Amino acid sequence: MAGKPKRFFKFVSSKDMSKIKRVAPVNVDVIKLYALLKLKISDQPNGFYTLLSEGRPLDNMIWWDFILESKRGFIQVWRTPHIIEAIYEFDDDDFDLVKFFNENINSHIKPILAAIKRFEKHTVYINHYKSYKECVRSLWAQIQKIDLSVPTSPTNHLSNEGELESYHKEVKKFIKNSIKFHTLGKSMVLNAAFQIESFLNLLIRVGCTQELKDFQEILDKYLRSEFMFRVRNLGFYVNLLVSNVDTKHQAIKDANELMILRNKYVHFEEDTAHNKIGEVSFDCAFPLHTISKDRPAIDTIKQIYHRPDFDTVKKAYETTNNFVSYIQSLIHPKVKKSVLFVLEQNPISYNELRGVYSSIFNPVSLDFFNIGNKEKKYEDGSRPTFKPAQPATSCIKYLGG
Repeated sequence: MAGKPKRFFKFVSSKDMSKIKRVAPVNVDVIKLYALLKLKISDQPNGFYTLLSEGRPLDNMIWWDFILESKRGFIQVWRTPHIIEAIYEFDDDDFDLVKFFNENINSHIKPILAAIKRFEKHTVYINHYKSYKECVRSLWAQIQKIDLSVPTSPTNHLSNEGELESYHKEVKKFIKNSIKFHTLGKSMVLNAAFQIESFLNLLIRVGCTQELKDFQEILDKYLRSEFMFRVRNLGFYVNLLVSNVDTKHQAIKDANELMILRNKYVHFEEDTAHNKIGEVSFDCAFPLHTISKDRPAIDTIKQIYHRPDFDTVKKAYETTNNFVSYIQSLIHPKVKKSVLFVLEQNPISYNELRGVYSSIFNPVSLDFFNIGNKEKKYEDGSRPTFKPAQPATSCIKYLGG
């Protein structure tokens, strides 16, 4: 196409849709199509929507569009977050848009494949830190709602039928709630520990020195090393901190204790204190159990299902948040906003060409037609927040790098 697309602008001016045909979706390989249009039509998208777009392409309802025109007609093809769409007007009534694109792609496949190799490739990963963070928040919201009140038992071993029936109902409810608490509480301990580790490892990957990037084997060994080794040496391997980690800080000590507890649960060490419920004595067949505060059935339920207990679960929730907050406080102010933004992206991507982590997805830009979120709330009562789409590459400028 050379010069001004006269037929297209005539259509725009007249708004006459009588001869216009629309195709949605256009079932063509999007990357190959873009490469074809870039090679044969314009080095950058030349369409009307692109001209009117604001900010980054990801901020817009239409990411890019091209206009093709000849004496026989015109095509406008565009990419939304969801599909490829197109309109066209051609003198030939038998014109097949999809066939036209595919035939041209096949005819120019070698330069197209060469052009694709020059595009910036972003490898997309699950952000496990963000995932565990959401798990911890959801678990804590559910745990707080569980009623663990101990049933009121009869005061002596002789009770009327009404008292016993009421007590049995309360015990059944207590058992049900205790099992639910046990399930969620143990999950909280594990997920809280995993959140800490995933945050630490992601921060290392995002902010590691260039030397560490150049020697992947050393980076891998550091990422797999013991938790406190990574914490103590974080300032050496990462370029983002204004000071070294204080291993005597309470947030660090609590995090280490949580890691130890998590590991004992995972590996089930029978001799460890957290697996022990207590000790009982017998004289031959005669039980010498100590007198407990609650009735035997209730005491057994608590021993089995209230491990970890509520205080331990609550501390795990607080520990993971305190650890993340403390490490974040050490990030240099000049890069802190950019670093934290990248850490919160899920999925997160890695720009293979530039060697930096990137943000290429945004909940708003991905679906402009999702109107059901305006009243959405998380289980803890907070509302989701959306930020404008960010540049496709991380804007982190590594200190000293």
